[in-house]
Amino acid sequence: MAGRLRGLAPAIALAAIISAGPAPESAEADSRSSTSINGRTITVVGGSSQSISSTAERTVVKLDGSRIVIRDGRIELEDAVRVVGDFTKLEIRARDGRIDIFVDGEPIDEAIE
Repeated sequence: MAGRLRGLAPAIALAAIISAGPAPESAEADSRSSTSINGRTITVVGGSSQSISSTAERTVVKLDGSRIVIRDGRIELEDAVRVVGDFTKLEIRARDGRIDIFVDGEPIDEAIE
């Protein structure tokens, strides 16, 4: 019996490799945080450090040392204020030292570096 099992070892090893499938393109997955308030969803993707806190009046996002405040249809980042009006979905993406902001799927301005 041991002789028959020994002959199966290469087949079992090959089956394990095939069933594992291809290696993922990237071992790193972007972190993602999200909150919904008053019918609006705010999502933060990427970065090494992120947090979201909300009250009835505003949402504060802290992302890699930047502080972004969303309130009354406005986005405040550092000393800049961008009026975006009413929205359903807002996504803030951080990658390679850049912050991109999308309102209902559309990018606003250039990336913030």
